Amino acid sequence: IGKYVNHQSFRQTAGYVEIWQNDEISNQQKSQEIDDEASETPDNQEFEANLNLLQEKKSTKKIATDFTWRIDFSNQNIDNNIDIIAKFIAQKIRNWIDEKRLIVDKNRPVNFGDIMILVRNRKNGLIEKLSQNFNQLKIPFISVGKIKFSENLLIQDFLSLARFALLPSDCFNLACLLKSPFFNIDDEELFEFCKIKNTQQKNLWSSLQSSKHHKALENIINLAKTTDVYEFFFKILNDEENQINIASRFSSQGLEIINSFLFICLDFNQKNSINLQNFLEFVEKIDPEISLNSTTPNQIKITTIHSSKGLQAPIVIMPDCLYAFSNQLDNKEKILWLNDFPLWINKDSKMNSIIKKISEDKISENYEEHLRLLYVALTRAEDEIYIGGLSNKSDEKCWYQIINKINNDNFLKTKLEMIEN
Repeated sequence: IGKYVNHQSFRQTAGYVEIWQNDEISNQQKSQEIDDEASETPDNQEFEANLNLLQEKKSTKKIATDFTWRIDFSNQNIDNNIDIIAKFIAQKIRNWIDEKRLIVDKNRPVNFGDIMILVRNRKNGLIEKLSQNFNQLKIPFISVGKIKFSENLLIQDFLSLARFALLPSDCFNLACLLKSPFFNIDDEELFEFCKIKNTQQKNLWSSLQSSKHHKALENIINLAKTTDVYEFFFKILNDEENQINIASRFSSQGLEIINSFLFICLDFNQKNSINLQNFLEFVEKIDPEISLNSTTPNQIKITTIHSSKGLQAPIVIMPDCLYAFSNQLDNKEKILWLNDFPLWINKDSKMNSIIKKISEDKISENYEEHLRLLYVALTRAEDEIYIGGLSNKSDEKCWYQIINKINNDNFLKTKLEMIEN
C-alpha cells in the first residue's frame, strides 16, 4: 500500500478476505422502495393532508408565528445506505453465532469477542445504527477509544435535558429528549404530538400539557432552578429506572458513560461555574472527550481506525470503505503554507504554477496518509477481514475500490443484499 513495502506478516497461511460487492443502482432502488412503502402508510398520508391544509391557510391568512416543521430529505438516501449496511452486519454476526461457525485457524466457534468493527469516524451515524440493530438482535457490544461529547448519542441525550430545562420551547430538542431513554416514546406517539402541535399552531411543549409526560418534564425544569450542574445531572442519571433504560439501549457501557460524564460535570462545578447555561456553553466551545475502555469479555468492539492502533481481533469488519478520497476535508483546504507564509487558494483557473505545485503536493501527501490509515485498518485482522460500503459518492481512490481491484484467489467477493426485517 502506497510507498510502504516492508510489511512482515506473522501468518504462515493465507488469511480470509471477503469483499461485499456494492451495487449502487440496486441500493438506490431499494432505498426508493423503502421510501415508497413509508409514504403509503396511513399516518404519513394524514400528515401530508394536515400539512397541505396548513399551507392553504397560510396562503389566505398571514400567521405571525410559524410552528410547522420543514424537513430536509436531502440526506435520506445516505441514511438508507447506513441502515442497509448496519442491518446486514448485525444479521451476519447473529447468524455466525447461532450457527456456531468456526474460525478455521483457531479451530473453534466464533464468539462476539472475536469481532472488531472499524469505522473512519463517529460522526456519520453508522455507530448509532449498528447499536440499534445490535440491541434488536441481542448482540453485546462496546465502543472503545476516546469519544467527544458531540460524537456520542447518549451524551447528547444528557445535554438535551439541560437544553430543555433552559428553553422548553425548543421543539427539536424536546423531540430528541422524548425519544431518549428518559422517556422512550416511539415514533408513532411522537408523531401524534406533532400533529397536535401543527394543527393547533402550538410549540411542542405546549402540546404536551395534558400528556402523561408533562409532570416529568416539569420536574426537570424545576430541578434546574434549585440545583447546580453536577446535582442536576446526578439526580436524573442516578434514577434507577433511567439507568435500566440506558443500559437496555446502550448496553453496560451506558453506565460507564454516565460515570465519566458526571466526573466532568463535577470538575466543571469546582473549577468554573455551577450555572447550567455556562456548562452548555463550555461543552459547545471545548467539546470534551471521555475514554471508553472495557475488560468485559465476549463483546464486539466498535472503534475508529485511529483508536485501534495496538489492537487486534480474529475478525475485523470495515463497513464504510466507500468514502471518496476527494471529499476529505484536507483536500479542500483554502489556505496552504509556503514555509511560514500563508497562501490563499483560489479557483484552479487562477492558480499560478507555484501554488498549483504546492496544492498537488499537499493532495499527494494526504493520499499517502489515506493509504497509511488503510494499512493500519487492514493489519488489525488476525484471521478474517470483511470489506463493505454503501455510497452514491465514491471515487477510484476510495479504499473499497483500491481493495476491490486486487486480483487474489483468496478474496471472496459476495453480493451485498439488504436483510429483510
